[in-house]
Amino acid sequence: MQAIYYSMTDLYGNKDSFEVIYPELFNEKKYIENKKLNNNKIKINQIDSIKLDNVSFSYKDKKNLNKININFKQNQKIGIIGKSGSGKSTLIDLILGFIQPSEGKIQINTRSIENLSLNNIRENIGFVPQNIFLFNDTIEKNISLDKKIDEQIISQLSNICLLSDFLETNKIDISNDKIGNYGKMLSGGQRQRVGIARALYNKPKILILDEATNALDSLNQNKIISNIIEYTNVNIVILITHNTNLLKDFDKIIVLDDGNIVAEGTFKNLEKENNLFNQLKKNFDNN
Repeated sequence: MQAIYYSMTDLYGNKDSFEVIYPELFNEKKYIENKKLNNNKIKINQIDSIKLDNVSFSYKDKKNLNKININFKQNQKIGIIGKSGSGKSTLIDLILGFIQPSEGKIQINTRSIENLSLNNIRENIGFVPQNIFLFNDTIEKNISLDKKIDEQIISQLSNICLLSDFLETNKIDISNDKIGNYGKMLSGGQRQRVGIARALYNKPKILILDEATNALDSLNQNKIISNIIEYTNVNIVILITHNTNLLKDFDKIIVLDDGNIVAEGTFKNLEKENNLFNQLKKNFDNN
């Protein structure tokens, strides 16, 4: 009964959003048409590059992103920072194909995203949002999402994402102990570690972290990101964060403000030259 109550509360609390997406969710004819259309689109084995060419996105006459030009390439760590509402999450939604550009084009491996299977793209990208949804089952099943469990991969990811530490401390059996609805038996930082392990389970080449480590202390955030680079197949990391200190070793940092790219460069360059970067850094350091 508690699970039903929580679900009803969530639906009621988000009823405005639910009313918008309800027609799309339950339009069976459109679902079948989209599925057939998606099956006929080009599938790729892996993503080597993502290019946004003069991409803009508007919603209800408000331009959330304006003429964005970014080229994500192999063996890059890219940080994206900006004030709340600057367009960071909208940018990620565009890359994942959740929304379509109002202007401009997105290319993956030099092919237009419009000609590619979105399901196939998402299979090649590991995505971790800020709020991780966990269900009342074992950590192992929450990571594998009930696919065939590979215990060797689970063990590797436990070390990479620093799960082993808190599992041992709290005497949690990764294979047998259930963690409660929404993972309520875990802290926010522990849930985020499980979410990152889940995103890495299928060995993606690209990992997108949308404020996905903000419940962890800086030391563990840095350690997990270093582990991902060193011990996984990921060759493009895209990190949205307010913690500018995480980005000291990143290849490029993109600064967004009111939907525009206002600066980009390395940590050192931006620290010397960009006022907004330093303001964001100061705001985080003072909190």
